Amino acid sequence: MKLAVVIPFYQRQPGLLGTAVASIAAQRLRDDVTITVIIVDDGSPVSAASEALPDLPGAGGVRIIARSNGGVASARNAGLDAVAADTDYVAFLDSDDRWLPDHLQNGVDLLRQGASFYFDNGYDTQGRDRFTRTPFIRDHMGYAPEQPPCGRVFEGRRLFAALVTECVPHTSQVIYDFQALGHHRFDESLRIAGEDHLFWLTLTRSAALVGYHTGLMGARGFGISINRDAFGWDKPESLERLVDEIGLYTKIRRNFASTADQRAAIDAKLAQDHDHFVFLALRNCTRNPGAVARAVGRASRIDAALWRRAPASLLRLRTHRASFRTV
Repeated sequence: MKLAVVIPFYQRQPGLLGTAVASIAAQRLRDDVTITVIIVDDGSPVSAASEALPDLPGAGGVRIIARSNGGVASARNAGLDAVAADTDYVAFLDSDDRWLPDHLQNGVDLLRQGASFYFDNGYDTQGRDRFTRTPFIRDHMGYAPEQPPCGRVFEGRRLFAALVTECVPHTSQVIYDFQALGHHRFDESLRIAGEDHLFWLTLTRSAALVGYHTGLMGARGFGISINRDAFGWDKPESLERLVDEIGLYTKIRRNFASTADQRAAIDAKLAQDHDHFVFLALRNCTRNPGAVARAVGRASRIDAALWRRAPASLLRLRTHRASFRTV
């Protein structure tokens, strides 16, 4: 059985990649599993070739693809394009994250039970149990941290419906059936936010069964995160992140939301993102006018109704005053 791990790499701190690959080498796997690691060096300031990487068990080995910076979605797609056609399963690992030793085998076990998409639990950047902060798993699947860890297979349509409004899995905890779903790719127009969410929707729409495990099987790191680093109100990237979110929910509403409740929930998210976008554009128009102009132009191309929505967003700024006061 062949499994490929795709790692997009863009970091300034040496050693993070070695830790990630070491967590792959430490996986407890049965003898019939062969791992190939594909690292896509996306123009990283610290090159992947300069990193000391541990040896991997089996004959798969490590392959490094070096290229100019194109964004995380493009980097993951380059990794997927390099996956051998006879690969059974693909897993993702961000270069500053790490896995606990049973992550891959738990996933393979449930995928072999008929699931074509799998994800599991992990620690967030604050060391907290991520599933306790995931409404679908906590409220609809009945998860509680005091329960013994367990794996489960369930209907893919249930996860798909949840994904319309909530990004349930973290990328580093996902494994999927490459033979069944390997033709799909990430949307490269979403460079800062939402590319993974849209990809999970695309995969689970075609997945009759999905699996998940409640055990804590991974931990997030503190390296460069383009999405996390774009949350500062005075950063030009914050506007681009909001444009990506507007693009994400516009695509979801158009291509995935099928019920009136889903469309209403997406409309509420879009209204909130438009309000934040208008606030940030006003806040940054004198500090970063070029960034504002670029973001407004891009947002207008994504959402033709942007200018029609803007007056209502301006009127709602007073309502948001309390939440904006702290930024």
